[in-house]
Amino acid sequence: MKIRVLLARLKKRITLESLKLYDLAMGSDLYLMKRYEFNGYHNPNYRFDKSKISFVHVPKTAGTSLSLVLQDNSKFINIQRHSPVSKYCSPEDYSYITIIRNPIDRVWSQYQMILRSDENYPYKNYGL
Repeated sequence: MKIRVLLARLKKRITLESLKLYDLAMGSDLYLMKRYEFNGYHNPNYRFDKSKISFVHVPKTAGTSLSLVLQDNSKFINIQRHSPVSKYCSPEDYSYITIIRNPIDRVWSQYQMILRSDENYPYKNYGL
């Protein structure tokens, strides 16, 4: 493996580990946000072919269940991450699929999930 790739991975690891310590001290969630960024979550900077369909996964809307159904179909992209609509591929010209849910039910579901999660879940730090 090239030294440049190894250095980039090391920098990523050091950044994430540093943010874990910072979050622990400050009660923030910067580690989670940076990890999402590194993994391409919530990133609108992507392009895709017009023959494909981009999956826009809104949390707590059964998106994981839908992604399991769609994962073997090569026509769909962004199945394994939370990606918004692309800023380069307008919904007028490209195809997207998503599930919507009553916002109150969605927030209640998120709240209940946080209550059930273990103490290491990042949003436990917000006084729930």
